[in-house]
Amino acid sequence: RWHITLGAWFKNYLFYPLLRSSGLTKLRKALKKNKYLSSALPTAIALSVVWLLIGFWHGANWSYVFYGIYHGFFIVAETIFAPLYAKFHEKFPKLQKNAAFRAFRVVRTFVLVTVGYYLFAPASLGVTVTLLRDSLHFDGGAFVSFVITNLRELIVAIAGTAVLTFVDLRSLREDRLPVGE
Repeated sequence: RWHITLGAWFKNYLFYPLLRSSGLTKLRKALKKNKYLSSALPTAIALSVVWLLIGFWHGANWSYVFYGIYHGFFIVAETIFAPLYAKFHEKFPKLQKNAAFRAFRVVRTFVLVTVGYYLFAPASLGVTVTLLRDSLHFDGGAFVSFVITNLRELIVAIAGTAVLTFVDLRSLREDRLPVGE
């Protein structure tokens, strides 16, 4: 609830007033010949400012500033490319129901959010870079040692995940059955 309140505050007291500011209104009017640009560019600018300030709000540290810029980048990109996404989904309507595509979207979102957490947690940008580098480095010997040391816990985690996945998939399947069957 707290984040919802914070988001609403930024939306109501920063984003909308900024979007309706004289500078962005003049920009919108200057671009009126291009309906897409006259809407997308002022929105992208307002969103960029809001997310930069959200980063600053979390702390006066470069990690937090980049956290805001990082998240703002993806939100602005989604806003700018929305017409392309719509055309893509019109051209490939069955893709929305494709399990592999849905899984790709889940994994993509997970990776993007996880990288965002790398920016948020550390005390400095240098620590963030070190954490990212170390996370992407694979040491086979350390991995085997970890598996051997934690084998029982890994088996329980994998079995639990399998059961939960099965139950979840089963409930999804049952929701799609026609009434009376």
